[in-house]
Amino acid sequence: RHLVYLRNIIAHHGLLFSKIFITVPRLSKDKFNNIDIIPNKLFVSIVIIAYLLKQTGYTNKEFISKLIKLLNKYPTVDISLMGFPINWQEILLNYDI
Repeated sequence: RHLVYLRNIIAHHGLLFSKIFITVPRLSKDKFNNIDIIPNKLFVSIVIIAYLLKQTGYTNKEFISKLIKLLNKYPTVDISLMGFPINWQEILLNYDI
């Protein structure tokens, strides 16, 4: 449900920057117990997308590289407003998501 909601926002040119999602995904407590993720912000969607890409054989390093490139293109954007924790790259690379 969450990804359908995300897709609809994107398809209708909605803003994701400071979006507070009304559909919140349930994350596995055993995998994400020690990670500071805000469940109704964009970063949780990115975690889910990284997981799905990993299941199809796409490496998280490629995904993170493209994400870093995109974020560097807009240096004035405060990624913490999108729910990105300080160690977001480590989360996407090292956790078995």
